[in-house]
Amino acid sequence: MIGVGIGVDIGGSQIKLAAVDRKGQVYYRESISTLARGSNPEGIIATIVTSTQRFLSNLPASLSVDGFGFCVPCYAQGEDWVLGNVTNLPLLEGYPIRPALAEAFGSQISCTYDTNAAGLAEFSWGSGMGFDRVLFMGIGTGISASFFIQSAGMVSFTFNTIGDTGHIIVDPDSNVECLCGGHGCLEAVAAAPAIRRHAMEAANNGGSAYLRSIIERNGDISARDVSEAARSGDQAAIAILKQTGRYLGIALTSYLHIFLPNLIVLGGGVSQAGDLLLDPVKHTVETMASPWFMKQLSGIVPSRFGQDAGAMGCACMVYYPEVINKSSLHQ
Repeated sequence: MIGVGIGVDIGGSQIKLAAVDRKGQVYYRESISTLARGSNPEGIIATIVTSTQRFLSNLPASLSVDGFGFCVPCYAQGEDWVLGNVTNLPLLEGYPIRPALAEAFGSQISCTYDTNAAGLAEFSWGSGMGFDRVLFMGIGTGISASFFIQSAGMVSFTFNTIGDTGHIIVDPDSNVECLCGGHGCLEAVAAAPAIRRHAMEAANNGGSAYLRSIIERNGDISARDVSEAARSGDQAAIAILKQTGRYLGIALTSYLHIFLPNLIVLGGGVSQAGDLLLDPVKHTVETMASPWFMKQLSGIVPSRFGQDAGAMGCACMVYYPEVINKSSLHQ
């Protein structure tokens, strides 16, 4: 039998699951787009439980389960994992999720913030493997970061995270209100909804017939559509990704000066734009950062595991819980 950890990445619209051994080999994975079902907290938790049980029933007979790891797109506080600052699953605000999960899957369970899990996968098995100090940034519907040090594990000091890093100010003159209620936040100007907003503006003001054709065909436009348009040479799409990369680079320059990473790893759906996004990020950091800090940085690279990183990191917690728990100053 091959022992595997079961990773469960709980998102606002889908659950991603993976069966992974202690070396990072994925033996089975699924993505289930049913989490939106449920009009109350108990219904949502029941969906998580039944989806995970269904996943277990589909595992090859050669696999045995060593434990479970869960991640959520918000803070999980206290022994019962009371969820806080839940923006994409608001019904779970203030709800303790551990009791129901422990009843279904036993005591060998753990939980963390989704960006912590994705960063752990990259630090332990992926692009950050072998580096001493690794900063992971996830760029999708929201933006957040996690930070790992070989001698100390995951650094955390605010609800088991390094803080709400997507809300560092990168555009103080912005009139766009962030979901947090602030203005000028990185997330408000560089996450997937911001890319969509800029694309809609370009399409509607005559700046891009290409983007306009996507909207007419699909009824909407996504960050992925913008990336594909940029690869096809659409200048408006290229400009949108360049500006997005600049905002990300401004934030990462500050994080470089604060955390002194040896490597920065970019993950999440938006990062899949590749060099069209990565090049302006690198250029901005190289232009703005202190030369001394730049000498400590080996590079800015894409995630190895892409959209699987969260679920893989959850499974990683089964085998290396000390990396998550070693260095924590909880507040």
